[in-house]
Amino acid sequence: MENNKSAAVKSNSKVKYLALIVLLLLIILIIKWCYNKKDQVKYSIATKSPIAISFLDAGRMLQGQVGKAKVTLIDPDSMVVTSNGLTFREIEVSGGVMCLALRQNAVYSDTMPYRFGLKIEIDGYSSTYRNFLVTSDEGKYVPIFMARLDDPASGMATMTGTAQLSNGVVSSNLTLKPLQASGVSDTNLVKVQVQKGTRMIFCGEDQNHPAPKKLNYKISYASPLSLIAGRTFPGGPLVTDAISRSGTVIARPAAPFYFTSQGWINIEFDADGTQVESFSKPLIVTLPIPDSLTNPLTSPLRFYQSGDTIPIWSLTDQGVWMEESVAKVGISNGKLVAQMTVTHLSTWNLDCTQSPCSTDLLVNYNNPNATTVLYSELVRASNGTFYGITGLGDNTDFKLTYNNGSGGANHQFSISRAPSGEQAEFITYDNSSAPGTGTGATATTGILARTGVFTINCASPVAPALNLPANASLHQVDLQFSLSATENLCGNAVWYKTCPSCDAEMASEANYCDAAITSGSLQYGGIINKSDGTVTFYKTGVTGFNNLHCLRLWYAESVTATTVVSQPIDFPINFSNQPPVANPRTIYGKNGAGATITLSHWYTGGVHHIRVISGLTTLVNTCI
Repeated sequence: MENNKSAAVKSNSKVKYLALIVLLLLIILIIKWCYNKKDQVKYSIATKSPIAISFLDAGRMLQGQVGKAKVTLIDPDSMVVTSNGLTFREIEVSGGVMCLALRQNAVYSDTMPYRFGLKIEIDGYSSTYRNFLVTSDEGKYVPIFMARLDDPASGMATMTGTAQLSNGVVSSNLTLKPLQASGVSDTNLVKVQVQKGTRMIFCGEDQNHPAPKKLNYKISYASPLSLIAGRTFPGGPLVTDAISRSGTVIARPAAPFYFTSQGWINIEFDADGTQVESFSKPLIVTLPIPDSLTNPLTSPLRFYQSGDTIPIWSLTDQGVWMEESVAKVGISNGKLVAQMTVTHLSTWNLDCTQSPCSTDLLVNYNNPNATTVLYSELVRASNGTFYGITGLGDNTDFKLTYNNGSGGANHQFSISRAPSGEQAEFITYDNSSAPGTGTGATATTGILARTGVFTINCASPVAPALNLPANASLHQVDLQFSLSATENLCGNAVWYKTCPSCDAEMASEANYCDAAITSGSLQYGGIINKSDGTVTFYKTGVTGFNNLHCLRLWYAESVTATTVVSQPIDFPINFSNQPPVANPRTIYGKNGAGATITLSHWYTGGVHHIRVISGLTTLVNTCI
């Protein structure tokens, strides 16, 4: 009896002990769950290495941002966040601009860059990828040029349309040819053939799903002889991730190479709105090989001829280039062509690899005390024809920065990983040029200065001097944003747009710059300093200067535990030495959801001070 009682006591103690353990575990799980839910809603984390991004129509150069963009993040190490510290996998970007950053604990260096990528999808444009390399904690600006399908940029041809399917199968041979083209010779040689009996295959296909009835396609081809088309090259020609036919890794962020594309084509299919992944029979793709194109695999260099071969590459959905096979150059209607069989959807590229220099290319330029932040390109040249942007290794290479000083070629612009032995030219554009007349190939932006063609010599990496013209007026704009814990905008990027006819908007502050923002492009101003909220940018008087401007910021907000939305914040401002009304004054802006934000604005000590009063309820403080 006593033994039974003792056993019962021990059993009860054991049950109580186990119950206590279960209760403690439950409390821990609840706390952890709540903490994770809180983290899902909003991350209050320090950031570094901000990157300002614009989505631009390649056919209009710097004359207009493109929205709405669906942006998918490719970031295996999960270090990329929005400028105000939110994580995301996919995000819809309105207004044509965004600003990303890395977590404070991200590790990188010149020899071990941090790599991530973006996939960009915009209605009416070919989808594209862009890879980024980060080597230092400094603000960068990266323009991403999109290929428009109904009004292609110069050097591009596009195909869009619908074909009927019979039980999900192509019932007769289908040949797709360009419907739109601009500045492409031998357009009739570009074609995609779908064989009779080809069945469309979907990822995770459900056998019970009704067979699709319509095949929708959008295809864009880019000529290797077009600088403008070259700006749309997916990922950029500096290849940070590539795998050979044997499965060997042949490019990585610390050891990239260049592509010297001989032409590429981007193929996208969907069937009744569902994305097609592959097909039961290969597509047959034919691309022209221009007569003036040299074969980089020959020594000495010579033009392509029938019988030559060109490696074929495809781009994965993770931004990795895969060497697939080789295409043989033949003749069609008396012209050179390359033909390849395509087994899945992708960007398909005819290409040869090229090594970059290990030292930086240096461009000396004069500065007549009126040089601003200018969009610049290092472009390849062959037989006098430009054929593509280099996709420079360091994102800062896209802008020629302001330097105080005057006279002579006494300033240097450094270009990392320039292509070895390439004939090239460095070109700087006038960001403030008025939009060109016409559309597509006829839309122009002024060239401010160019070096002329030269050969890149890795042993002596100095380009010819760039002579910038003197400008009559230079306007320096100093802004400082509020640094309060709940109203902080530091680490974000600022874009601006001249608004010469917005006096009424400035007076009433009712339209929030709508007319000005939609009528042309925003120029990149700079990154708001993380330590004091300041940003300085310079506006030249190449085409005149107006004090009335609209400013734009990009803001990401978490609205549910798993959803992040983005929106532009637009507001008017006068860059003259004092605000047009009482000092300080209240100005109004509009965010992407249409809600009004209120900001206080005053001018003192040569600086425009801007403080958010209301309208941004979940802004995260990312200053350190």
